Amino acid sequence: MTDNQEVQEKKPKKRSKNWLYPLLAVIVLGCAYLGLSMMPTLAFGSIEIQGRQNITKEEILTSAGLKGTTNILAVNRAEVSRRLQQDARIELISEGYQWPFSYVITLRERNVNAYIPTADGFVAVDRTGKVLQVQRRFSHMSAPIVCGVTLPSLLIGETVSDEGVRTGLLFLVKLNEQGNSD
Repeated sequence: MTDNQEVQEKKPKKRSKNWLYPLLAVIVLGCAYLGLSMMPTLAFGSIEIQGRQNITKEEILTSAGLKGTTNILAVNRAEVSRRLQQDARIELISEGYQWPFSYVITLRERNVNAYIPTADGFVAVDRTGKVLQVQRRFSHMSAPIVCGVTLPSLLIGETVSDEGVRTGLLFLVKLNEQGNSD
């Protein structure tokens, strides 16, 4: 054999595949972590609710479609926001994550500004005329009663459409603001 033949017969060295196994292990562990952290049944993190006064935490969680032990990484934020905005008792909502492991819901509740008589009793309305409560009889009322008008039956979440009543509500709100500032 000549030297040329020996060079041609030598096979190139195989490259080491030692880097492949750690890479595969990292990928598999990363996928397993993501899969487990996104499982809704795995409780991870806490849910905090700020700004509530009259509504209980359980009522807010139920309205949002959440449980007390929820995986905060699997929360559908758009759905939570949509559901809470449909709750007649809540005027404003913001939500987001807070370091290290908290999902925070900040809300502002609607306040009863007046009671208005209806064909079936009384409705409690906020400053915009949105119905917050329906009461069949005269009982514990913490706001003024609008007299001289009787509205048709209204349901919680509906808005008073009578412009005269809405103007009266705005007057009551301004009167209340002036009373609180003095």
